[in-house]
Amino acid sequence: MYLSLIVLAVAVLPVPVIIRSIGRGQQPYRTVLEGIISAAVGAILLMVMASASGTSVFDSIMDSVRSMARIIASDPAVRQAAGASVSQSELYRMVTDFYEQSARLFPATICVLSAVASYVEYILLSKVIKQKPGNRPARPMDKFRDFCLPRNAGICWLGMVLLSWALMKADIAGMDLLYVNINALFNFVFCLQGISVLFMFVYKKGAPKALAVIIAALFLLSGIGKLALMILGLADLIFGLKAKMS
Repeated sequence: MYLSLIVLAVAVLPVPVIIRSIGRGQQPYRTVLEGIISAAVGAILLMVMASASGTSVFDSIMDSVRSMARIIASDPAVRQAAGASVSQSELYRMVTDFYEQSARLFPATICVLSAVASYVEYILLSKVIKQKPGNRPARPMDKFRDFCLPRNAGICWLGMVLLSWALMKADIAGMDLLYVNINALFNFVFCLQGISVLFMFVYKKGAPKALAVIIAALFLLSGIGKLALMILGLADLIFGLKAKMS
């Protein structure tokens, strides 16, 4: 139940925040950020309520993972694809371990979903509000190629990663989970920055936007590609690559 409420909170809570900020004529990306924060705070409160009631959200996810792993491990087609040397119990353990590592990223996943929801909702709500007579027109969302993190984001990322890593090494409970999620979040935003560089490059060359989408998708399909996007995003943040393309 709480997991469904968390998903609902991610979708609903940013809406009133975005409507209020649009009425104030606030900068779009700041509005999206406030929507992300509202959704994240709502999700955290629901997690706390779940823990207080004795129902951990993570435990609920893991129960679902174990049930799914049993179904997958007992599927003849999956067992045949895995090979005769892999027993059903080994296959069950492999699937469980994989999804358990994914479940550890649940907080970061909630933040990413909040970002996507807030971004899409801003675009949709700004169009709806614009159509109503007497309403102040919403500021248009900046082009994705103009997306840029704050200049001190790199220093902030390094500081938070080092701090969480030090706390993890100090054997403080839960710090390994904090480290993994902080790292995943910053990897996501630096990938976005790198993709925006690709969009700017394609735009300056006069090529179709679809080309940038295809290139970004190909990069995201591999670990090396994701790393390249992160490095590109960090380089843009430090050296202002997009500004030099102008």
